[in-house]
Amino acid sequence: MLDKNSSYLITLSGTTNSGKSAVLSSTIDKFTQNGAKIIDHLKDGPKDKVAIMEYNNEIIGVCTGGDVVKGLLDYWLPLLLGKKCKYIIIATKASGSTCDYIVDFATKNNMVMIPLHKFRSIGGKRDSDLAQMIVNLFE
Repeated sequence: MLDKNSSYLITLSGTTNSGKSAVLSSTIDKFTQNGAKIIDHLKDGPKDKVAIMEYNNEIIGVCTGGDVVKGLLDYWLPLLLGKKCKYIIIATKASGSTCDYIVDFATKNNMVMIPLHKFRSIGGKRDSDLAQMIVNLFE
């Protein structure tokens, strides 16, 4: 269970094409299946999604794209925080400038970081289980 008095940045890291975006898309689906209300679909493309939802009276933002170089996280993270997301869940690379940006962002905004790692593209039930595990953090 997460401390209601803190803000969180939950990161799902992994190598390119390891299935991070698929897991976080599934996480959005699982939140809605569990009763989350989508407040805003800021981006709903075939590759990347950004959604804000209300779940158990908390505002949660999810961003499936995770690259600073492509202008994703450095755009979406401040936007999600500005939209009052107390919990932000993102995909990210496992190392490099993206990780540096994320750590700096969390530190500057007094956010607790919860790092998760996706080892490789497994798909199917294991990806679904990981998505459900993320949702279970909010129970």
